[in-house]
Amino acid sequence: MKSVTLSSAEDKSTVRKALFTSKIFTAGVARLHVASPDPSQWTYAQLWGAAVFCIDKSKNNSFFIRLVDLEHGTGVIWEQELYEGFHYNKDAPFFHSFETDDCLTALEFVDEGEADVFYKKIQGRESLKNTSVFGQKQTTQPKRKNKIDKNHIGMPADFRHVGHIGYTPGKGFSVENNDPEWHGLFDQLKEL
Repeated sequence: MKSVTLSSAEDKSTVRKALFTSKIFTAGVARLHVASPDPSQWTYAQLWGAAVFCIDKSKNNSFFIRLVDLEHGTGVIWEQELYEGFHYNKDAPFFHSFETDDCLTALEFVDEGEADVFYKKIQGRESLKNTSVFGQKQTTQPKRKNKIDKNHIGMPADFRHVGHIGYTPGKGFSVENNDPEWHGLFDQLKEL
């Protein structure tokens, strides 16, 4: 997890421990604001910490924005699942807003660069959906090719029996009319 504002190993460890069932895509220190009780004005929610964009394996591989407490190490202190049709707005380079069940909510990032990465990751989340929790691409089963109908297969035109490899219990392998390189291979196999 690259981060300018989460530069200490202790902070990164706190975040990883709080989100042990999640794949973290990006994180940065931010404060939480809400448009409540007055919907026309932002109010600092008295919550700050590591704002994390992640996908949670334990919750049906759903995307989340989570705020992890860095001051007291109490874990996740706020979260928002990214529901179908979720819109994430970049109101300013460091101030991003979105709707929650209760009210309009915003993150005020300490570092504009991290805020930009956070915004881009959330906007491109559909491409991240194919990434599992362990970082491996989930692949769909390859489509089976249509089987060839045996009516489309004709009779052999020029069949010649050029060589033979056989096995007889008691005698072992028998090789006839094959390339000399094959004889060497079979000699090695006999020695095993």
